[in-house]
Amino acid sequence: MFAACCSASCSPGRPFAAPPPVAGTYAPPDGKPQVSATLAVTPGTPSVLDIAMARIGDARPVARYDVELSKRLHVIAVGEDLRVFLHEHPERPGVDGHFRVPVRFPQGGGWHVYADAVPSALGQQVMRFDVSLGPTGAKLPAGLLLHVTAPKAGTHLLRLQFSAGRRVRTVPFVVAVA
Repeated sequence: MFAACCSASCSPGRPFAAPPPVAGTYAPPDGKPQVSATLAVTPGTPSVLDIAMARIGDARPVARYDVELSKRLHVIAVGEDLRVFLHEHPERPGVDGHFRVPVRFPQGGGWHVYADAVPSALGQQVMRFDVSLGPTGAKLPAGLLLHVTAPKAGTHLLRLQFSAGRRVRTVPFVVAVA
């Protein structure tokens, strides 16, 4: 048996199916990236964004950042419909070099997340990540916990149907069961 949370609003400590980490894309149209970056999302209320930058050719996360505009990292999240704009600032990276940023996303759907930082001696780096936080327009933080008994270990496709009035939306989920 496994439990999966069907929206990006599971409470911390509850079981959920977190999306895999996403690689960032260098956002500025000019210049040259000096880092690679990853973003992992832990669904919750708030969700937690785990952002790590590493010098290109080095797998170790950058540990030192210069302060720019009074902060070490600026995280900007824009809903795919461009109606919501969030701007957050974590204080410092953890000892592992990762920034963990709590963010209260007001709705599900696609989000463009930008991480703007100045890793020491590398210059300004702006990375873009595209993430999906459940069905488009879904109001967060209303969570839904679903329990399913898998017939056997392996990868399974679940199709969940959500309805409101006469409108029905089907959302596929791929879940790996050990």
